[in-house]
Amino acid sequence: MANTAPSKVRVFLSYARADDAESDRAAYDDPARSFMRRLYNALKDDFDVWWDMESMPSRGEAFTKEIEEAINAHDRFVLVVAPHALKSDYVRAEWTHALARCIPITPILRSGNYESIPAELKAFHGPYFLDSRPFEQACDELRQKLRDEPGRLAVLHNFRRELPQGHISREKTFQQAREALLRDDITATVVSTPSPNATAIYGQGGLGKSTLATALALDCGIRRRYPDGILWVEITQTPSIEARLGDIGAFFGDARENYVGPGKDVGSATARLSQVLRDKRALIILDDVWKHEVVHHFRVAYSPCRLLITTRSGALAGTIDGEDVRLDRLSDAEGAALIAARAGGSAQDPIYKSISEALGGHTLAVTLAAARLKKKGAGYAQTLLEGLNHPADPFANLNVDAEDKDLNLSRSLGQSYEALDADGQRRFRALGAFAIESTFDLSVLAAVWDESPDNADRTAETLVDASLLDAAEGGRYSQHRVLRTYARALMVMQGELDAAVGRLFNHYYLSYGPEHDHTDLNFVRTIKTDVDNVFKTLTWALDFRPEAGYAFLAALDNYMRVYLNMPLYRTLLETALTIAQRAGNLVWQANVLRALGDTNVRADEAKKAHDCYERAMLIFEKIGDLTGQANTLKSWGDLRVRLSELDTARSDYDRALVIFEQAGATACLKTHLASLRSSRRAIA
Repeated sequence: MANTAPSKVRVFLSYARADDAESDRAAYDDPARSFMRRLYNALKDDFDVWWDMESMPSRGEAFTKEIEEAINAHDRFVLVVAPHALKSDYVRAEWTHALARCIPITPILRSGNYESIPAELKAFHGPYFLDSRPFEQACDELRQKLRDEPGRLAVLHNFRRELPQGHISREKTFQQAREALLRDDITATVVSTPSPNATAIYGQGGLGKSTLATALALDCGIRRRYPDGILWVEITQTPSIEARLGDIGAFFGDARENYVGPGKDVGSATARLSQVLRDKRALIILDDVWKHEVVHHFRVAYSPCRLLITTRSGALAGTIDGEDVRLDRLSDAEGAALIAARAGGSAQDPIYKSISEALGGHTLAVTLAAARLKKKGAGYAQTLLEGLNHPADPFANLNVDAEDKDLNLSRSLGQSYEALDADGQRRFRALGAFAIESTFDLSVLAAVWDESPDNADRTAETLVDASLLDAAEGGRYSQHRVLRTYARALMVMQGELDAAVGRLFNHYYLSYGPEHDHTDLNFVRTIKTDVDNVFKTLTWALDFRPEAGYAFLAALDNYMRVYLNMPLYRTLLETALTIAQRAGNLVWQANVLRALGDTNVRADEAKKAHDCYERAMLIFEKIGDLTGQANTLKSWGDLRVRLSELDTARSDYDRALVIFEQAGATACLKTHLASLRSSRRAIA
């Protein structure tokens, strides 16, 4: 078999022609007159080199699709740093594209000093080719750098969002956070309870903390620093800590049962994750943290891992071991750049700066204004600005949490809301029915808006164009949590909440309810996509439509067993029990008590489980429900086996077998009987 020679590393050379030879072609053919010819000749034997004078000699001074494709096809990008290259728009376009594609960039200094290298490229290092240094010596260093492996890129896990269209970099803040995440000198302090090494981004809601965290996660340097993965973890106000720890562990191949289930608690789950992360180099992003205690359960001390935290609270950020990065409001120049990026026009336009100033630099407020300007055209800018000069709060009487309420946002949102017709306003309000951090697809939007998918598609497009709704990955939609808060408050004020949540419940009941096979794990996994909204509507249904709510809750038992979100399940069961007791419904009470008993067994709380089974058994006996009695005895027997009370367990199993047979051998009961006989034989 013939040996196959290893392929050469492909290198793209980027430079400004004005920095090199004279304008005639002959100059580029003469190494004595052209630095780029000397460089090309020095590299071409060892690498597959793209240089426009050899590969595309007729190119103009523009960044074309052909150039983009050429950069994409190469493994390395060499930027020749010289005065004209630093000023050239097309050279900037080339290295910006390479940067976005995570193609390793090697800037080589032809003149000047390293301070002249663009800030975005400061993390990249390359040799200097000044006349004071021997050319071949510099080439040897460059060849070595081009041969070095650039390192693996991290996989992004659980990212629901992308950078918004027209995103602008908050350069100073971005670089501060980036440098903190790339810094090597963050070392763990040896204490009995180590704090996590973290970078905390803090600032008011609506300023773009999550967007900044997303930009950092997409940064190529950070993706190479944390090659084992960058994980996005939604925290919010009521997190299930064990479940989130289990999500991280599962990403690294650890069993979810090691974090939540019998004998597991937050402490044991935290310790388990610390072991899993010990030899990993990963970045864990905890988004929207409200309590500092939460962070300490995601310990990464004594490992190369780091935490990136977003929070509204500066005080909370100050309690975390690591660097705090404050995200301020947009400067007038940044606000103008954001408007220009989204609406077109020049960032130097004074009226753009005036609009940003009028909105106090509130990022979300400026984003909404830019969307209106994009729709109306540049001539609308003065009208928009005049409308913002009225200081009154259009939502002054709206019951919005103080953490979310902002006068500048209210003024901008008020204009966007008024620009919608009556149906558009109703549909915006209905978005308040969704869980704060949830995503949803078009079919769910059609359900909550009570219209066809085709109409919903057109409405969604209108709201996306107005920046009142965001298109997320996989054909789904999301919405900024502050906008969701305003939408919900408007819906409550209009008396529309129950009807909208009821429509959502109907949709999820049909999609995931008891008519489906919940023993099919492939089906159960599909629920996870909508689980936040499923449980939000389920809580409503237990109060307003308890029979359907209870049936749905019972059907979801297997989902809870698979994903082991016991704290949430227990809360829902306790709510269901309270409602069943209030309604005087003994059947519901007994079934919920048995389910609570099973949940307590999984949480390794034997006494609570025993009490629940005892109460459930008394009710089942009172109402003559044989199947309920037999199922409770089976669960009770399982508990007693765990407690090594084998004689009592045999008695429970024997009684259950007798009662099951009395109840009649339906297909369902045959399955229960097979399981029960197996359990009985195991302790015979």
